[in-house]
Amino acid sequence: MTIKARRIAVAALALPGLALAGCAGQADTSDWANDVCTSLAQVRSDVAAIGEGLAVELGGTQGSALDQITAQLAEDADAVRTSLEELNDAVQAVPATSGAEDLASLLESQSEDFDAAVTDVSDAASRASEATSIPDFLAATGEAVSALADASAAATAYVSTLRTGVADATDELRQSFEEAPACDEFLGAAGDRDGAARRLPHSATAHTPGSAVSRPDRAARSRAALS
Repeated sequence: MTIKARRIAVAALALPGLALAGCAGQADTSDWANDVCTSLAQVRSDVAAIGEGLAVELGGTQGSALDQITAQLAEDADAVRTSLEELNDAVQAVPATSGAEDLASLLESQSEDFDAAVTDVSDAASRASEATSIPDFLAATGEAVSALADASAAATAYVSTLRTGVADATDELRQSFEEAPACDEFLGAAGDRDGAARRLPHSATAHTPGSAVSRPDRAARSRAALS
């Protein structure tokens, strides 16, 4: 075999590997985008659950009902700490895609305020969960409600940063986020071509463990405790 023929043969053998590598890179980028958005949605869901738990109408209910509500708040506080850690881990699991490091750095620059606000909510919920009477509980909720307002503003800023970063990203990275199902609520479906199919009601959607809506409706259980 001539040198030229051998070069052609080697090139032919290498091409399938290159194609597979390209597909793997795209898959990694898509997974990263979906993981980041799923984790962000979970943080917001867990913060909202705390808000729902604080908004229950206690009335004159005493005893076991209050115990159930405060126990649920303690669980919610733990849940939001976990989901915040998962978000930070997801952001830091950067794929080897052009522009991914820049987007991760942009999100991390916003995460300090977001982390602090969400942690304040979690801490406030923990303190409310330690209440042993309704007056004590109501007194503790004032701080928690204020923390929730700050967390809501921080979440809005975080989502805005994500949108800006994705809009300025490379084509491959931007496409991965725009086509990731979990990112629809933050970015919208790509061109809204299949947004209707993706935005099924939660009850009609198949969920996997760890998805943003797969955890029990903690707030509903809190309200049920008062009935």
